[in-house]
Amino acid sequence: MSKMIAVLAMLVLARPDDPVTALDPVGRWTADYADAQCFLSREFGTGKARITLGFGLLPGAERDEIYLLEPERSSPRLHWSAVAIDFGSGSQPIRETAVSTRNEGGGRITRITPKAAQVAAFRTATTIDITSDGKRYRLKLSGMQAAFAASDACERDLVRSWGLDPALLTDAATPATPVSGSDAWITHDDYPPDAIRAGQGGLTVFRLDVDATGRVGGCAIVASSGVKALDDTACTVMRARARFNPARRADGTPVPTIWINRLRWAVARG
Repeated sequence: MSKMIAVLAMLVLARPDDPVTALDPVGRWTADYADAQCFLSREFGTGKARITLGFGLLPGAERDEIYLLEPERSSPRLHWSAVAIDFGSGSQPIRETAVSTRNEGGGRITRITPKAAQVAAFRTATTIDITSDGKRYRLKLSGMQAAFAASDACERDLVRSWGLDPALLTDAATPATPVSGSDAWITHDDYPPDAIRAGQGGLTVFRLDVDATGRVGGCAIVASSGVKALDDTACTVMRARARFNPARRADGTPVPTIWINRLRWAVARG
């Protein structure tokens, strides 16, 4: 029988006395434009010790994506892993359960989706410790402000490509925030039955147009899961249930904005 499952991951983090692999940056930060996202990436270390740290960024997103590519590390096809990122500069650490998969080019890739406000700490960071499944890397960071300035420009261009004014983002000193936890807006019961029976899943990235009262005026699919029923359900549910505290200018005036999030659909057979 096919069913939708929720996975409880066991968090295994490195102990303070575990060895740390210190890696220096190689080359420069690369900013890439994609149809639905902006990417930053940079390699660290050389030879068998090399890794790639990357960011997948979306304008107006509640959560951004951080990925860690480890070319020399084996991985099951799909598993949940624990990731911890410590900044050592007064910024709050990031603790997330991540999805690790085999990378097509070899090794494994681990993706986490912390809140965008947490990712903002990278803009001023100079060194981080990142732990993935008990292995700890210490990365020396540089050029972070310039790298994120390039991603900011990419995000403004992306908003324009959607036929929207980037002022929807830049006018707001504080972003729109969910009235209640956004994770509660959609439940297992919302998974389309036909998609469950067909074993269909994927990642839907959707954009909500939030007016100055915090209500949702529209929903658009930024990146499709590849399954129309899943994408349609995402927008139907969000239009019906999503409610926000409105975005505001520095003087407190509420303003319209956009809000973006990712919804991962997963079906397992059992």
